[in-house]
Amino acid sequence: MQSVYVLSCETPEKGGGIYRYEMTESGALKQADYYPCDRPMYATNVKNGLCALLRQPFEKDKNGGCFTIDKDLDNPTEIRSTNGIVPCHLCVDGEDCYAVNYLSGNIVNVGKKTVTHEGNGVNPVRQDMSHTHQAIFSPDKQYVLCCDLGLDTLFCYDRELNLISKVKIADGYGIRHAVFSKDGKYIYAISEMVPAVHIFSFEGGR
Repeated sequence: MQSVYVLSCETPEKGGGIYRYEMTESGALKQADYYPCDRPMYATNVKNGLCALLRQPFEKDKNGGCFTIDKDLDNPTEIRSTNGIVPCHLCVDGEDCYAVNYLSGNIVNVGKKTVTHEGNGVNPVRQDMSHTHQAIFSPDKQYVLCCDLGLDTLFCYDRELNLISKVKIADGYGIRHAVFSKDGKYIYAISEMVPAVHIFSFEGGR
């Protein structure tokens, strides 16, 4: 039976957490499981379950966190810090979990390395600093790409978060999310502040 997961970005006291629904033969959704947790921001499929980002799960600091949980929302792992504030996206491969923190302007290989972007954009309200918004793998998973809305820039790193290349879009557009073409030769990226689709060729991390 097919499962549908819904993240409610609220505190558990207000019904926040991760919900699992099962799709019936008629197409209706029936709630099957629920796991209360602090303001889940994003989740992605991993082997046998989900890896989820939490906005502020720790009592003593404002950092976000991430953890994995079985597909039936059982056996959650210990929450690990994303080393930044307001985590909003992640990608996972094996032992590597890359998260971006919107209000810290960084990309993190959780538990291993943090890279913070410096600078600002032309919009004094929305681009007062770096605002990293997405992390994705290249199709061969040799590279990690990061969209930075605050800097209008798409960054490309290797798996150790060494910078390989970067490309800037027009000032004030606010690049947000990107996706690769099926053949891996092109990247399509959308911007948030000025609605547009940006198309880049991609080869060897550049």
